[in-house]
Amino acid sequence: MKNFKLILALALTAMVMPSAAQTITVNKQTANCKQKTELFKPSVDLSKYNKRVVANGVEMYNKRDNSARSIKKDATEYVTVTFKYKFDNSKIRPEGCVVIYGENNGDTYYSTEFFDYDEVNNGFSNCVCQVPVGTYDVLAPAYPLVDGEYIFGISNEILEQVSLKQDTTITIDFSDCTNPYDVKPLLPNGEEAVLNKFVINENYERTIIPTGNISEAAYQISLILKGYGAVTQNWVFTGSEWEGGINTTTMFLNKLSDRYKIGAAGIFVDNNSNCHIVKLENQSMSEHLLTHDASNYLCYQETFTPSLSNNMDNKGVMALTAEAVLDNEQIGGIDYGAYSPLPDNTFKLYIDAVQSESNEVDKYDVKIIPRFGDKDVTHVETYTWTDWDGTLVTEVDTVVEYQFINGLPIIINKNKEIEYVNLGANGVFRMPEGGGSPAGLPGHPQFSYVKNQKALNYGSNCPINAVMLENTNGVFSAGKDAYLECNYIGRYGEKRDVDMGAVKAEVKYNDEIICNNYGTMADDLYNFAAQAKPDGVITAHLVNENMMVDGLQGSNITDIYCDQHNEDWTAPTLQMLQFMDANGNITDRFDSAEGGTVEFAGGDFNYIVDLNVYTSWFNCKEQTVDVSYAPYGGTNWETLDVTEIPENFYTPGFGYFYRGSLQNVEGDGWFDLKIKLTDLSGNWQEQTISPAFRIGNIQSGIGNVKVGNATEVARYTVDGRAIGAPQAGVNIVKMSDGSVKKVWVK
Repeated sequence: MKNFKLILALALTAMVMPSAAQTITVNKQTANCKQKTELFKPSVDLSKYNKRVVANGVEMYNKRDNSARSIKKDATEYVTVTFKYKFDNSKIRPEGCVVIYGENNGDTYYSTEFFDYDEVNNGFSNCVCQVPVGTYDVLAPAYPLVDGEYIFGISNEILEQVSLKQDTTITIDFSDCTNPYDVKPLLPNGEEAVLNKFVINENYERTIIPTGNISEAAYQISLILKGYGAVTQNWVFTGSEWEGGINTTTMFLNKLSDRYKIGAAGIFVDNNSNCHIVKLENQSMSEHLLTHDASNYLCYQETFTPSLSNNMDNKGVMALTAEAVLDNEQIGGIDYGAYSPLPDNTFKLYIDAVQSESNEVDKYDVKIIPRFGDKDVTHVETYTWTDWDGTLVTEVDTVVEYQFINGLPIIINKNKEIEYVNLGANGVFRMPEGGGSPAGLPGHPQFSYVKNQKALNYGSNCPINAVMLENTNGVFSAGKDAYLECNYIGRYGEKRDVDMGAVKAEVKYNDEIICNNYGTMADDLYNFAAQAKPDGVITAHLVNENMMVDGLQGSNITDIYCDQHNEDWTAPTLQMLQFMDANGNITDRFDSAEGGTVEFAGGDFNYIVDLNVYTSWFNCKEQTVDVSYAPYGGTNWETLDVTEIPENFYTPGFGYFYRGSLQNVEGDGWFDLKIKLTDLSGNWQEQTISPAFRIGNIQSGIGNVKVGNATEVARYTVDGRAIGAPQAGVNIVKMSDGSVKKVWVK
């Protein structure tokens, strides 16, 4: 019973994952990749799919929802459909399942279970499905063969507009599944991006022919029924192509009407290790080659500042996610990592993925999330699976994982500018009222921006904490259950997942400590709720000191007060904080206070769970705000007036919007900011961001430190050696009031 909340929470939050297709193929042909440290994988929740390994390196997935075995009879009239197959088993092999769907049925679809091929009778079992009376399209996946052996590619036979009014048998004939569709990516100079080729001998052994200009490639190729969504998706990861044969990316289809289209997101790396991302699509099924205009390429560069948790000599590694978006809803993506140190911690990409026109129907877009691997963690994992020939395989690997600072998603907007899309701290906050999938585009208009507005690096500031409180009563346990999750969000919207391991936490029930370890907080709070104690006051004190800001030790201190005696016992929370100068640049460093503004969003987000439809979301209620500032490390707080801007209220995910001027801030130097949010029931959250903004062109971390009235009395290296002057790197400074500060000397 202990894990029930975790299991149910995972099921409820699974709805925030990409809305992927009903069938998925993953083709991993990476044995000949130039750099073994590079990694491609699908960015989609495959836990919701049944899996089958159908050939070496090829996996097929059938979505579990609405499968034949789970259909429940109701007042709707159902018919039973039995499928038979006609095919040449030297050229093609049906595999996976049959899917039935239609644009007039919303998100509803039905499928057979995975079927099994009978070698003796050249037939299949389990090819039966029950569906309501109606008109549907039918999709049957397969893979092409050459002389009876699978090499590359994927096949899909689709029957359009099939009327199902009574029990029936349908024969699917794969003989016309011969129309190839493929991708043709280009380099910025207009040349076709070509992988190395290989030849296969009679023993099916490969020999590489090094004639390509790219070393690795990954694609997510989506077959889209207009007005319905992606019906099947093919992920391909490869380092070479078959000379004179079927390409890894080739999709064979029967002749389809223009009710369908194909979209593809691609990532490839050239022989100079430059990474490229492209959007490819056709508008008519008469277009068999998906390509693009290389003149639209833009070079995108992003520099990250490492956290204090960094364990790679103050360097980081590059990773990214390219997400496919259909009509503003994410339908999957590709995760990519080149796990070698970034020069100067600067991320560089070449992108050709211009956003679709707003009035376009079935808009297909690609957005990119840059990810800075800031800390590596090594552990051992054991994998067990059934191979394509039925053999049970167990593999033990030493796995290196990275903790990241994740940048905002970027798109190439219709003006061919790099635009940062701020979707918010956490996908669960963005769940629409009543449940469903969060939008993949657009972002909050006040917190989204273009490249020339961004003045500083990701990670160079002290973040806010967009705390997610999923407080419930009798849903996951016998008592009132408080679930707390930190989301540290930097000034430019970057999400600092690397901070999670550095959080110091203390949670109390009245005056009793019930948790003092953020890593065990979920279990600790669940176990406490299971005791069903009388209503009390839950408080939390959270400290994150995992950053340096302009040579000063940074910190976010979050205090939370939740009174369980109230019907609403959830404290409000911040969602975003930014500062802007008079020219609209986003920066927290000003030559003078004149023209500087602070903007932030937050709300009283209450967690709603509807177990009838097995989903959840947050509403957003009113709050009051109090904002003050003080010199860095000081205690003399002054009120900072802010005004709510009603027209910038934005849900789901952000809430109320506030703006204030810095023009009355007196003095030069770094200042701390304190923001307190209080809801109508008296629950509150207070965050102290230290330091938050700077007035005047000063240099920090050089020379002696002064904080308020306290002065520096001693200075040490991180290993405890006393030093008489500032030394490059992290210095530990003891102050005259007894406090200790970490400063970074440039």
